[in-house]
Amino acid sequence: MPAAAEDRLDSWKEIAAYLRRGVRTVRRWEHDEGLPVHRQLQLKARSVYAYKSEIDACGIRLAVRFRKAA
Repeated sequence: MPAAAEDRLDSWKEIAAYLRRGVRTVRRWEHDEGLPVHRQLQLKARSVYAYKSEIDACGIRLAVRFRKAA
């Protein structure tokens, strides 16, 4: 598991900004395509986080670049 703080994205907004997509799209990718997002259960709400290295490794970001170029 990556440990570098700069590798971590701490919200749906940060994850979406990294992928240059909207939050709804990123949440759909997590559900439908297995985008690696982690959840941390807290007292009042769930927080989500993801690692840039895991996102890059799963190929989603690369696919986004190719779709954008086409």
